[in-house]
Amino acid sequence: MTIPGVHAAPCHSEAAGVELGFEKDNTLTHRTHRAALTVTGDAAHLGKITDLGDDGRPFARMRPGKDARYTYRPMDIDIPMPREEAYFHARRAQRILQDPSENYMQSFNCLPPTKNLIGKCFRVVPDRAKYAAAPWNGKDRDETAWSYEILSENRLRWRQGNGEWKDEKYACFEVDPELYFLGHMVTDAEDFAMVAQAIDFRAGLTTTVRTGIGNWRSEWEAGADVQFGTLDADGVTPPFARRHHFTDELVGCTFAWDYSRSTGLN
Repeated sequence: MTIPGVHAAPCHSEAAGVELGFEKDNTLTHRTHRAALTVTGDAAHLGKITDLGDDGRPFARMRPGKDARYTYRPMDIDIPMPREEAYFHARRAQRILQDPSENYMQSFNCLPPTKNLIGKCFRVVPDRAKYAAAPWNGKDRDETAWSYEILSENRLRWRQGNGEWKDEKYACFEVDPELYFLGHMVTDAEDFAMVAQAIDFRAGLTTTVRTGIGNWRSEWEAGADVQFGTLDADGVTPPFARRHHFTDELVGCTFAWDYSRSTGLN
């Protein structure tokens, strides 16, 4: 392969493989394969694995030119830090996100906000609210359900379970007829969380993605919790058992996401 902007002398090598198995008639197959390879370029420039950056040089060096990217160094991009420091940085970023004068994204990089939900009241009820927090477990049945009142194009009121109502800035897009993607911050959440809701008014189904600082492997990286459930709204009758679900339908597919009209991608 040849990578634009990367120049390296061709490297010749040899690959070997072994095929071992049974044919349909139960005869044993055993073959070896060899192939001559020529590497004409590389996809990334990585520093020495023993380079700890203690000689004063930065971990990641920028390549010059258009669309230049950092060398992939995860410990440089996501520097380990204690939870308190991660929360400090999140708190500083959250003030920017909640500033009414700021947009979540540049307007030309996303769908136009929808006004279709203004004046609506509804609840997003994850299955966990129905079963894991059931009365026979001594818990409030609706403690994880999300209630919403849509006030305007970018303001809503929400509460979780029977908690306090809170006013929040939000963004909402209609990605398909009566299918809405809605997102907002979670005021006063200890882990500086935000919630993204996929709300299908036709099918009466929902997907809730709650993200916050911290996950199963670190205290400073973002973590996400996905819950599938139903929509409680006037005129909507959710199915008894069918739900949104994880899928492998995109495995083997390729596509390009056009972040800017100037790229010419479709």
